[in-house]
Amino acid sequence: KEIVSKIKIPEKSFLSSAEVLGGYVNFFFDWDKLSEKILRSALEKNYGRPQKIRKEKMLIEFSSPNPAHPIHIGSARNTFIGESISRIFELAGKKVDRVNYVNDLGKQVAVLTYGFIKFMKGTIPKNVSAKMMLDLYVRANQELEKPEMEHEIEKILIEAEKGNKQIKKMIAAIVNWYLQEFLKFYGRIGIKFDEYIKESKFVTESKKHVEQLIEKGFAKKTDVGTIVVEF
Repeated sequence: KEIVSKIKIPEKSFLSSAEVLGGYVNFFFDWDKLSEKILRSALEKNYGRPQKIRKEKMLIEFSSPNPAHPIHIGSARNTFIGESISRIFELAGKKVDRVNYVNDLGKQVAVLTYGFIKFMKGTIPKNVSAKMMLDLYVRANQELEKPEMEHEIEKILIEAEKGNKQIKKMIAAIVNWYLQEFLKFYGRIGIKFDEYIKESKFVTESKKHVEQLIEKGFAKKTDVGTIVVEF
């Protein structure tokens, strides 16, 4: 107590107080002052940045939420981790390309497409809202819980891959609407992507590779028509 009574903390000190606790003299930091000093110093001195900037390029694909429902905690977590990794590598001198892979041929998109066909006569209203999209997605999922409806999603995906104009147009409208919603979220947290790549872009090319696998004997067609690679 005598020691503490003689301690005078200057106004600009990073310490906020000195107290007696359990027979010890305890010093407490002023965390606002200390953290501001540390972070400002780190930004000004570019800690971790190499003297010579290397020319390696790095592609980092992240976020990539399903364009069938709003961004939730799972895809948000992925977004924050991906952007953190991107900034770390940029600080280390690498050229980072941020890529957002858009899953426009996945089950979730097909479920929402089914919802528009089933409940909205295949049309998307101009004043569509995030709540309406989410409600429709939930309603479609409930409908598809019926065993006899399982094949409906597969039919939509097959038609999309075949190039059915009506299905492709509907999926494109859904996906593009969600991308606009995602851009609002990314804008709020200061993230920009260099490229958005849609899964549908690779349908034609991937089929060529599958045919090559069959020709070279690495893959084969089964009795039911599916193509498999036996390991």
